[in-house]
Amino acid sequence: PQIVGFGPMTPQLNISVQLSEMIKKKIDGVKIVFGGPHVTFARKETLKQFDVVDFIIAGEGEEGFSSLID
Repeated sequence: PQIVGFGPMTPQLNISVQLSEMIKKKIDGVKIVFGGPHVTFARKETLKQFDVVDFIIAGEGEEGFSSLID
């Protein structure tokens, strides 16, 4: 894949980051997108804390993810 998305709630955030790191090691150039409740309310903090995350989609992900892909 060229893009992999996660929508973790706060308790799943760390495992999503770990999975993202593993994916980035296996697939050159893959982009990681996070959405969901946690990152909607902590966008800047998430991007600063986890360099594996390339994009964040706040709010409802269906429209934002489609726009990002386009």
